[in-house]
Amino acid sequence: MRFLVSNVVHPTEEIGFDNIDKFVPEIIQESKRYLNSLPRPRVLKSHEYLDLRYPRVIYIVRDPRDVVVSNYYFLLKRKNIDETLSLNAFVDGMLRRRFWQDFGTWSENVGGWLGSRLGTEGFLLIRYEDMLSQPQIELAKVADLLDVAAGPDVIARALEKSNFGEMQKLEKLQSDNWFLTKEGRKDISFIRGGVSGGWTKALSSESVGAIEREWGHWMSFLGYELASGEAPRSPLAAACLSSGAQGDFRR
Repeated sequence: MRFLVSNVVHPTEEIGFDNIDKFVPEIIQESKRYLNSLPRPRVLKSHEYLDLRYPRVIYIVRDPRDVVVSNYYFLLKRKNIDETLSLNAFVDGMLRRRFWQDFGTWSENVGGWLGSRLGTEGFLLIRYEDMLSQPQIELAKVADLLDVAAGPDVIARALEKSNFGEMQKLEKLQSDNWFLTKEGRKDISFIRGGVSGGWTKALSSESVGAIEREWGHWMSFLGYELASGEAPRSPLAAACLSSGAQGDFRR
């Protein structure tokens, strides 16, 4: 999404890993002084909990079964977890907030943002899977929220410049110049595949069931079909959602 936004807002620039932080900086990487010095309006990247200070928010969700797989290989690449840790053991840690604890679990993060901002002005919910299946439509929504007059040619160019194949090429050329990749393992790519449903081959049935018990109420709300038949562990949240909030998402 950082590449897509940068290519839409700055269509004449060549966006890469070596300058992405200039166009869409990450709030935990840059100093407060630097962020305050940026010309307005700014586009910032964050994984943080709900923060009501942002007037406009593009909130991206992804099937958490794919999220845990992606996160596992990301932390392996960054050397933040031991390579002997199995994926299924990692899933248990993700459910217990043992990894990336500053951002909460998937359910806590999603619940905070959607429970407070969904349906409010200036909040755009984007599903990762919809970006894959209908990228022109979803990116047009992003441009509209940012008040960018992006015609079909600009949208098409941004999608071409930001596709996974292009980003994989840039990673090979520029990985030594970007803070997230220059110290990481070279045998694991940062841009891995960009697919939906990879969890079906990567996760055990036990891990799938555990994820769906813990996070299934928000998964169902967001349209992710549960595979295990397990009932979500949070019946109160499920009851609250059934009271009418789901209609807001469908509109």
